[in-house]
Amino acid sequence: MSKRVFKSILLVLYVILIIWAVFAFRTVSLDDILSYTPQNTLLAILFILSLFALKSVSVFFPIILLQIASGFLFHPVVALLVNLIGAVIDFAIPYYIGMFTGADSAAKKINSNENIKKMFEKQQKHEFFLTFFLRAISCLPSDLVSMYMGMLRFNFPSYLCASILGALPGLIPATFMGNSITEPMSPEFIVSLTITLVCSLMSMLMYYIYNKRQKKK
Repeated sequence: MSKRVFKSILLVLYVILIIWAVFAFRTVSLDDILSYTPQNTLLAILFILSLFALKSVSVFFPIILLQIASGFLFHPVVALLVNLIGAVIDFAIPYYIGMFTGADSAAKKINSNENIKKMFEKQQKHEFFLTFFLRAISCLPSDLVSMYMGMLRFNFPSYLCASILGALPGLIPATFMGNSITEPMSPEFIVSLTITLVCSLMSMLMYYIYNKRQKKK
């Protein structure tokens, strides 16, 4: 079997998996996640991490539900570790899918066009900042961003580090929100919710400013 045929088969299977995940997760709520989570702590951690892996190919499933669920199910320190590992899984899987299925064709297109090649070379100098910025604004589908960066072969350690740093402002308050979700009037929940909303508003503002500057250029 040629490499091209194998990649085509993998791509078809991935599209099928995306379609299944979209339909499977389209009506999933926090209660659904909690009701299916095993009682055993270790099994619960593995279950939540497996959901992070499935989320990484569903494109539109909100990761905040899993982060809140972790905060509700586990001690805050454990919940933060689970959510950090989950974020690594969520960033890594689509990155490698993008790198494996599209890197060769992307490289050919980049090298065949001088303007694209110059733009890509310029972009490579700012991989860390670009990755951090796109994670921080969180206005674009995370999984599609990861696949794009994998396709362009961003340096993985730098990409992963920037992704985690960009995701932390949303990940931490979502975790603590889950820890206090049964007490919605508690200071911990209100502060976590406020920080999450502020991060969302700041993300939209940053994205608006970025788009406006790009249009001017």
